[in-house]
Amino acid sequence: MSDPESGSPARRRLAPADRRESLLDRALELVAESGAAAVTMQAVARAAGVARPVVYDFFADRTALLDALLAREETRALADVLSVAPTALTGADLGDSVTRALDAFLTLVLRRPTTWRVLLSPTSALPTEVGVRIEQGREKIAGVVESSIRAVLGGRCAGLDTEVVALAVIAAGEAAARLVLAAPEQYPPARLTRFTRTLFGALGLTAGPTHPAGR
Repeated sequence: MSDPESGSPARRRLAPADRRESLLDRALELVAESGAAAVTMQAVARAAGVARPVVYDFFADRTALLDALLAREETRALADVLSVAPTALTGADLGDSVTRALDAFLTLVLRRPTTWRVLLSPTSALPTEVGVRIEQGREKIAGVVESSIRAVLGGRCAGLDTEVVALAVIAAGEAAARLVLAAPEQYPPARLTRFTRTLFGALGLTAGPTHPAGR
């Protein structure tokens, strides 16, 4: 029987690009299961069933591994947001736009839960460079959301600080995502979008329930 630390023949046949992705997948699973502190070169090697030098072939150290992992997940997350914000945050009805965007975002979160658990986790346990990357990713997302909100509001709300609105929308979206990830049965997307629509309606910022989610 092959020693898992040396890697089975089947595992060694992976092309370099596939091997790198496999190692990042195992690292992602470790973060999701036990937090970033659990990600060591040895732990990733063991999870992937390869010798530790194989991991060093692709990543110089733990920080480089985590940085590469978050770069990949950030790209995926940004693609998710870009697929939602510009199309959902449109129209004259701000409340309905935000509700539709939230519904679409939470659908994506549940489709890629491990990615979002990692990106929404506290950065205190991460190396400084990695934490900085997460913050930079959030800034990119904030820019996309702000541009979309500015397009929705147009000239209807003179003097409105769209940056603050965008940050508030993002904070609310992150809080909703954490609830969905932590307790999906207690906090399904429909419950959260229903709350959002009701809140905007009470504030007079929505025309009514024009989107089916959460009814």
